[in-house]
Amino acid sequence: MIATILTISSIVALQAQFSMGLRGGATFGSVQAADVVDMVTPNFKLVPGFEIGVSGKYEISDRFSVLGEANYSQKGFRVAETMEMGFLGNLPLGISVNTRVGYINVPIMARYDLGTGPLHAYVAVGPEFGYATHGHIKARADALFDLTVIDRRVNLSSINYERFDVGAVAAVGAEYDTPFGEVFVDARFHQGFKDLINLPVVDLKVRSFGIGLGAGVRMNF
Repeated sequence: MIATILTISSIVALQAQFSMGLRGGATFGSVQAADVVDMVTPNFKLVPGFEIGVSGKYEISDRFSVLGEANYSQKGFRVAETMEMGFLGNLPLGISVNTRVGYINVPIMARYDLGTGPLHAYVAVGPEFGYATHGHIKARADALFDLTVIDRRVNLSSINYERFDVGAVAAVGAEYDTPFGEVFVDARFHQGFKDLINLPVVDLKVRSFGIGLGAGVRMNF
């Protein structure tokens, strides 16, 4: 029995293939608020950012594999409001505040290929673990001209920001196999499960979510 298990394990190990490379792309993140009164809930919008890191794939069979990555990415949100300044002849005044938080993210996804040819599509899903490294806030006012009123780093500890985040990530992509490895593109959706900020006055609890578009290349080993 033990000999049979070792034989099967050896065959799987010989058939499995490992590849590693780089992935980068654009992100569009925001936050979700729950259990608050609508009139005090900010109108959160997507804020653009970027993501870059290393990507590894362990191929178990022709269709199943495991993806593991370590990425630096930007998450955050944007709040934008417009009001009229009556004393200047109903001149519209726009206020936008972009908050970005740098993260080290480690997603681990189970992947299923939708084909076995050199060019094929795939889907993947799994957990993602993140740690917030730093934050930055930038506020702009737009009336007769653009004016930056705030542009500074944010001390995450001083605002009781939860640095550790746990969430899920789902991806759909396309990959082209070459003699040296693979080239791929993908689209992803991230949903955080932990409350990042809790403002007790308005019971404002927010969780991160976002989408991303990326591309990369991995080399066979």
